[in-house]
Amino acid sequence: MKQEAIMDEYRVRVRIFGFIIAAVLGALGLRLAHMQIIKTDEYTGESRSNSIRELRVQPARGAFFDRNGILMVANEQTFAITIIPRYFDKTKTGLLARLMEAPDSVVVRKLDEAREWSAFRPTRAFREVPQDVLGRVLENLYRLPGVSYEVEQKRRYLTPAKAAHAMGYIREITRDELGNRESDGYRQGDLIGKSGLEKTYEGYLRGHLGSEFKLVNIRGLEVAPYRDGNEDVPPLSGYDLHLTIDSKVQALAESLFVGKRGAAVAIDPRSGEIIALLSKPDFDPEIFSQSVDPEVWKWLTTSKEKPMYNRATMNLMPPGSTWKPFMALMSLQEGNITPTGRYSCPGYHPLGGGRMFRCMGVHGSLDVLSAIQKSCNTFFFEMMMRTDVNTFSKYAHYFGFGENAPTDIPEQTPGLIPDSTYFNRSFPRGWTVGYSI
Repeated sequence: MKQEAIMDEYRVRVRIFGFIIAAVLGALGLRLAHMQIIKTDEYTGESRSNSIRELRVQPARGAFFDRNGILMVANEQTFAITIIPRYFDKTKTGLLARLMEAPDSVVVRKLDEAREWSAFRPTRAFREVPQDVLGRVLENLYRLPGVSYEVEQKRRYLTPAKAAHAMGYIREITRDELGNRESDGYRQGDLIGKSGLEKTYEGYLRGHLGSEFKLVNIRGLEVAPYRDGNEDVPPLSGYDLHLTIDSKVQALAESLFVGKRGAAVAIDPRSGEIIALLSKPDFDPEIFSQSVDPEVWKWLTTSKEKPMYNRATMNLMPPGSTWKPFMALMSLQEGNITPTGRYSCPGYHPLGGGRMFRCMGVHGSLDVLSAIQKSCNTFFFEMMMRTDVNTFSKYAHYFGFGENAPTDIPEQTPGLIPDSTYFNRSFPRGWTVGYSI
C-alpha cells in the first residue's frame, strides 16, 4: 500500500511538472509568434539596426547657368571624416589626432559635439579632408571603430562674375533650422541655402538623398555591403537653374564698382528679367565653400562695410526725380491735369513762400510732357497739392511701390508709401498737405 501511494504521488508530480513545462513552452511560443508575426516590422527594424548601418548618400546640388548657358556655379567633391560616439574607442583619440594632424583636444571636442547630437548616428567631425589625410585614416580604419568617411560637395564658382547677393550662399544648417527642417530629411552637418537664389530654390537645388546599407560587426566596423547593395537607393541630383543673369554683363558691372559703395540692377523693361544685379561692398561666396574662420565670419556680419547687406534690394532711399513720371500718370488718370493743361513755374511753389518747395530753374508755363522733360519740381509739387494722400498711396501700391518686388531674391525691404493713417500716427498733433509734398 505504501509503495502504491508513493507511485501515485510521483505520477501527480510528473503531471504537475509536465503541465508547468507545457505552460512555459506555450507562453514562449505565443510570445515568439507575437514577435515574429504581429510585431515583425518593429523587431525586424530593431534587428536590422543592430547589424546593418544605413549611410546617407548626398546628391549633387543643382548648378547655376546664365542666360547664355554659361556654367557659373557647380560642385567639387570633398571628403568628411565621421564619428559614431557609441562605437568610438576613447583610447584611440591620440591615434585619430595624429592621423588628422590635429591636437587631441580638437578630437575630444569633436567627439563631445557628435555625442550631443547623437551617440548612434555618424556625425561629420572633420570636413574638407585632404586626400593624403583621408588615405591615412582609411588605412587605419580597422584600428578606429566608429570612424568612417562620407563624400561631400562644395560650391565652385567658375566665372569672373560672382553675383554674390543674387546667388546667395550655402552653409551648415543651424540647430534652430534643424528643429524646423529635420522632417524634411536634414541632419546635423548638412548644408542649406542661406540667402539669395540658394535659399529661394533650396527645395529644388538640394535633390533627394540616397542610401547605402552596410553590414557592421559588434565593434561598429563595416564588413560588407548588405545584400550586395541590392537594397541601396541612389541619390537624385538637384535641379539646375537657368538664370536671366548675363554673366558677362554682371562681370562688367562688378568691375565698374571696384572700391565703390552702391548698387546697380540691369533690367530688360520688356520682360522684367534681371540681367545683372550687384551690391558693393560684397563678399566672395568662395568663403563659404570651406569652414569659415570665426574672425572672417565676425567681419562679414559686424563690419561697418556691411558686405552681407544687399543694397540693391534692401536699401531705403528717396527716389528723387525718377518719381515724376508716376506722378504725371496718376495726375492724368485722376483728371488733376490734362495732356495740354499748363502750370507756371516761377522757380518755386508758393505754398512754401519761395523758401521750402524750390525748383532747379524758372521754367515758366509747362504742360505735363514739358514738366517731365525739364524735371520741374514746382509742377509736380502742384500735382501733389491737387491729390489726396490716400489716392496717392492707392496708385503707388497699384504700381508696386511699397511692395516686395516680384523676384526670387528673398532679401528685400518694400519701402514706405504713406497714407493718412501713417501721418496721423507719426504726427498726432496734426499735419498739412505740405507733409505729403
